[in-house]
Parts: sequence; C-alpha cells; structure tokens
Amino acid sequence: MQVTFTFRSISGTGDALKRLTKTSTFTSGSTSSSQRLDVQGMRGVAVLLVVLSHAGLAAVAGGYVGVDVFFVLSGFLITGILLKEARHEGKVSIARFYGNRAKRILPVGTLVLVITAFAGAGTLNLVRARSLFDDITAAALFVANWRFAIGETDYFAQGEPHSAVQHYWSLAVEEQFYFLWPLLIGAAFYGARKLHRPGVDRRQLMLGSVLAVITVASFTWSVMQTSHTPTFAYFSTFTRAWELGVGGLLAIFATRLRRMPSLVKAAASWLGVAAIVTSALLYTDGTPFPGAAAALPVLGTAGILFGGMVGPRFGARVLLEVLPLRWLGDISYSLYLWHWPLLVLGSAYLGRTSSVGENLLLMAVAVLLSALSYYLLENPVRNRASLRREPRHALVFWPAAVAGVVVPLSVIGPALLSSNNQAVAQAATRADVAIANVKQTNADASDLEVAVALADKGGPLPSFSPDAAHVQGDVSYMPSDCRSGRGSIAHTVCEMGDARGKKTMVLMGDSTAAMYVPGISRAAKKLHWSFRPLVKYQCPAADVLQIQEGKAFRECAPWRRWAERKLAKIHPDVVVLVGLTNLNEATDSGATESDDLGAWQAGTERTVAKVKRHSGSVIVLGMMPRPTTRPVDCLSNPKSTMQDCSFPIDDLSDTSRAASLAGARAAGARYVDWLDWVCADGICPEVIGSNAVWADSHHLTATFSRSLRDPIAKAMQEWVS
Repeated sequence: MQVTFTFRSISGTGDALKRLTKTSTFTSGSTSSSQRLDVQGMRGVAVLLVVLSHAGLAAVAGGYVGVDVFFVLSGFLITGILLKEARHEGKVSIARFYGNRAKRILPVGTLVLVITAFAGAGTLNLVRARSLFDDITAAALFVANWRFAIGETDYFAQGEPHSAVQHYWSLAVEEQFYFLWPLLIGAAFYGARKLHRPGVDRRQLMLGSVLAVITVASFTWSVMQTSHTPTFAYFSTFTRAWELGVGGLLAIFATRLRRMPSLVKAAASWLGVAAIVTSALLYTDGTPFPGAAAALPVLGTAGILFGGMVGPRFGARVLLEVLPLRWLGDISYSLYLWHWPLLVLGSAYLGRTSSVGENLLLMAVAVLLSALSYYLLENPVRNRASLRREPRHALVFWPAAVAGVVVPLSVIGPALLSSNNQAVAQAATRADVAIANVKQTNADASDLEVAVALADKGGPLPSFSPDAAHVQGDVSYMPSDCRSGRGSIAHTVCEMGDARGKKTMVLMGDSTAAMYVPGISRAAKKLHWSFRPLVKYQCPAADVLQIQEGKAFRECAPWRRWAERKLAKIHPDVVVLVGLTNLNEATDSGATESDDLGAWQAGTERTVAKVKRHSGSVIVLGMMPRPTTRPVDCLSNPKSTMQDCSFPIDDLSDTSRAASLAGARAAGARYVDWLDWVCADGICPEVIGSNAVWADSHHLTATFSRSLRDPIAKAMQEWVS
C-alpha cells in the first residue's frame, strides 16, 4: 500500500554517548563539565518536527529539515570529542571511536530492523516483503542511502511506496563520513607530533582548512546535483557531507568563537531558532532539497550551537532547555528509528492511506516504544561499566548486528516464498477449472474475452508470466544505447527489424512508445520491414512542455528537433507517434482541464505537421488505459481474484485519447487506438492468457508486448494499404 505522506527523514543519532553532549573547554567552549542541555533540546525539536511532518501535519510540511539539524549536531559533537582525545593523547584511537559508535547506535538500530522484518513479513505481500528484506540488509551494512538513491532515480521505480527502513539512509551517510574523518584528525595530530610542531592553533588551522575545503566542495556539489538530480542528491553522502562539516568547523574553532560578546551569541541563537522554524513552516515537498535551501536550517543550527558556547541566559537556551524538549532529545534516536516503520506498515496493514489522526496515534505508540527501548536497551548498553572502561570490546557489535539481521531474514524469506508458491499453485489449479467452464460455453472465446469473463465472475488468477516477483522488472524493451535517457538528447538509431526490408517504420515517443518495441520489432521481422525506434524517456512525441515536480523539463524540445533531423534522413514509410498524455504536465500548475487539453491537442498538431514532411504517413497512437492500483500489489497476493486484478477504463485515459484524436485529425494524421487489445466491455484485466499485462501504472510488460506480434503486424499492413 502506498504511503502518500512526504518522506524526508532525519539523521537519527547525533551519534554520541551521553558524554557526547558533555561540554569541555574545547567541545563547547564552556568551562563547565555539565551537559549542554540546549543540545538535547535541539534534538527534541528536530525529532518533533520530523515526526509531525511524517505524520502528515501540513503546518510543518518542511519538518524534514530535522535531518540537517542532526547532521550539524553530529559533526559538532563527534569532532569535538575526537579533537579532545587527540589533544590529550596525541592521537585518535580508531578502535575506541568505533567501539563507542557501536554501543551507541547498534543495539536499538538492530532491534528495530529485526522487528520491522517480522512485521513486514506479516503485513506486506511477497514482492514488497522481499524488497523490504533487501532494504534491511542494506541498512544493516550502512549503505542504505546508495540503495535508495539508485532505486528512487530508477525511471520505472518512481512512485513506488516508501520502504519501512528508508530512514536508515541518514545513519549510512554519517557512518560513511566518519569512516574518514577520524583518520584525518588522527593523521593531523600524529604528523604534527612527528614534525615537532605541537601547536594547537596550527593543528586546528590545518584541520579547519581541510574541512573547509570539503565543506565548500560538498555544498557546491549539493547545489549542482539538486538542480539536476534532486532525488539522488537527497540521499548522497557527497551532497550531505557539508552539513556535518559545518558542525565540525564549529567544534574546531570553538575556543575562539566562545570569546565573542554575549549579546552576539544570544542574537545568533535566536536567529538560529527562527531559521529552523521558518524552514519547517515554509518548506514543502516541492522545495528543491538539499541544495541551497538546506543552508537555512544548517546555519540556524550552527547559530544555536555558537550561541550556547558559554551562552548568556537570555539566549535561546531558555527555550531549548525546558524539560519536555530535553526528554524528547534523550529518546530522539529511538523515536527516529521507531516512528517511520510504524507509519509505513500501519498504512499497509490498513490497506489504505492512513489519516493524520491515525498517524498521530501511531506516533504516540512510537513515543512509548522509544521510551522503553531507551531505558531498557539503549541506556543500559551505553552505560555498561565494562564497555565504558574498554569501548573496544563493543567492536564485536558490528558483525553481531549484521548477523542478527541477516540470520532472521534467511529464515523468513524462504518460508514466505514457500507459503506463497503453494497458495499460487492452488489458485492456478482453480483457475484452470474456471477457464475450462468459460470455454465450454464459448469455445471460440479469445484470451481477452476469457479474462473478462473470469473477472466478471470473480474467478481466481491463472498462472502467468512473468511471475509477480519479476513483473515490475519486465521493462527491458530495448538496449539502453538505442534510446535517450535523462540528460541526453541523441542516441544510436538501432535497426530492430529487417535491415533490408522494403518498408521502413519509425516509432517516436517516450517510455510508453518503448513498451511497444518488443511487439513491433517481432512484427517487423515477420513482415520483413525495417524498424527504427526514436525514443527518449519522459518525452512524448507531442510538442508539449512537460512539467515535472513543479519544474519545466526542457530536454524534450531539443530531442524532438534531433528526431526530426533523423526522420529527414530515414524518410520512412510510416511514423508512429506515441506519448503518455499527462494532461496536468502539459501546462503550468493550476491550469484548467480545458487548457491542458488544448495544450496537448496543439502539441500533437505541431509534431504531426513537422513529421509529415519526412514520412509517407503519420500514425498517432492513442494512450492505453492506466491501472488504478499497482499491478504488483494485486498479482502478488495469492488471494486476489481476476476481479480484484482488473480495472475500468479511467476518465483520464478517455480524455487523453480525445485530445490526441483531435490533434491528429486537425493535422491530417491517422489516429489509431489499440484499446481493444487490452480491454473489453469496459474492463481491463491485468492478466490475459498466460501473460501479466502491466508492469506498473502505465507500462506494459515486455512479455505481453511480445505477445502482440500478430495484431501489430496486421495493423502495420493496414497503415500502408
């Protein structure tokens, strides 16, 4: 079940033991050894913002900036502790550092992963559960951010439900950053000692210079990548490192910063609070992030940290040190880990998008679980006397945590698969009987007619290919070098029919054009036609300006000009124009449906007029209907019936086809609709014959496309008759 509230997670750690929030002359600029209570309050504010944001509270839609708060806090605290150790001992113990990390983050982190695995197995269908298990493994290995970055930018994976452990990406970012940072600090102090240059200022200046370069480079890259690939930028360590770097720079120069006037520090702390609150209230899911927008909460957090260095009583600490915020700060790590699986799996259990009220109830449960895990597991392990004396002993937690996750998954996965296979086989047997009964009444019934009859009677799902576990991945329509992806304009014009064919056909359009390539290429070979696709994902043939994520996608116009030049050289007998008619992406947001229809019709006319100069005939192919739910969710449920896995023709598809039809007729092109190949009597089954029809909400499976060879060949012959 898709969870529709925005996913923007926070870094869950702050990474420190209780001692990480202890101040010292270096780490906080305080002469006191007491805990920096304002830091705990900041943690409380950050986790509160993100929890409310994820629960769907519109007023704090930008609460995802909590990730930035935690990254800065983490960089400040960890750098301070490492520098304190290096100053006192002349070196940094990597074993002690990672031992402390292990006892801080692994006990609760592993517990949540294991419980999420069992909960997911009991809540999700087989395909979603197996995907979750892969996510959990990546989380246990602290590479979750790269898994989600790659998955979220996969063209055919866009719009998929969030993983129940997607929030572990921020832990992965921190661990990857801290893989190198302690080594750099240790190397700086060791080198200074060998060179007999122990000056604290010199070492700090050198470290500060290195970290400043890293921070500036990371911020620059963050701005650039957010502009081009925002989803990848959101999860990337390289675009997030600057946020930890800002905290680290504060720690490095804390001794100097603490000398600033109290009035300046007080003002900085209040401005910092205002910056964080403003970003949480004004930012939305449409805000390009992280990029330049992340600077507001990052600098705001830095301002609060700076203001608390021997901070005046009239600074923001008077707000941040209140007991409720400090208590939330204490349990913030546990609360961060528990809240997201509850939201995702809670919605999946309900079988629908949960309401804000339901989400807030789940968050109350998350607070309870967090308190229990904090007092019963997190704190006892962290404060265990033997581990405090010798943190290196906690290094065993790293392999133990991986084993503690992988071993249960190795048991749950096969058990789920075996149970699912048995249920699928039983359903297929019942389906064979139902199909035989339909054909007994109508021996000449086509596969589509049989499927519609089964849907009408609520019959069981027959066996189909590809199976449910692979249906989403059955989108390999053509070699990648034969099409243009995001960021590219040109591609190799591949021959996918008979190179010596007497007739030549060109297919032009987006990924919904590509989905016909397996069937058309087979048909072309059968007819001995030459077939050359001109395909760019996200770019329909119609000359419309696509609006994606609130921004104009400007790669399509130059690609169409490139395609027109290729058509002039090929001069095909037939050009087929295809495109997913996203009406609300053909004009700016807020446009009326009439405006959208007009934009699409006019765009179709313009493209046809240009293409007609270089082709014997032009075909405008109507858009296929769109499944109302994700096919994989229905097809992977052994209890689903054909009625469950069928859908009516939606209004959007009807309206979109009308716009394309009007544009084709106005420009003198032929309009063709293949609707009757997938729907009958207003019903569109997701399984026809032995083939799964849909890979996702608007792409046919390559398997089903190949099965259309004969009807496509017949249509091609009609186009030149």
